[in-house]
Parts: sequence; structure tokens; C-alpha cells
Amino acid sequence: MNDYVIEQVQKYPDELVGFIAVVPNHPKVTDEIERCVKSGLKGIGELFPAGQKFDISSLKDTSAMQKPLSIIIYQSLCIPMNQLGMTM
Repeated sequence: MNDYVIEQVQKYPDELVGFIAVVPNHPKVTDEIERCVKSGLKGIGELFPAGQKFDISSLKDTSAMQKPLSIIIYQSLCIPMNQLGMTM
């Protein structure tokens, strides 16, 4: 996945900004972030703590937090949309 994003960003640098897809608990996540940043990707996304089974506060000591990267975090609603007065 990241190789494809890198390829497309390098092909269309004025049109695209690439984000890194990661599995936060993977033992080589730091290596993948480093590799992708060196290849020109600008952020991490989309992280989904509930779906990927990790605590967002556990990322504070990782390399992801040591770099000037944008991070997209998906947070699901625990309340049905109709109870909030929302419909699709």
C-alpha cells in the first residue's frame, strides 16, 4: 500500500500529498514510518484506535510523534446517529 502511495506522489507531486498506512502495534512500524518519510510522504493516517486495538496515548513515545507529521485519527461514534438527530 505505501509503495503505491509513494509512487503516485512522486508521479504527481503538485497534486497529491501522501499519508502513510501503518499498523500501530507492528514491531517494525518505526522503520516503515522512516522509510515513507524519506520517500516524501507527509503524514500518517488513518489511525483507528478502536478498530486497530491500541491506546492512542501509547503513541507518544514513538517516532511518529517525534516528527512534524500530520496524523489523521478516526474515532467512531458510540451513539447511533439517529439518537443524535442525524440521518444518512
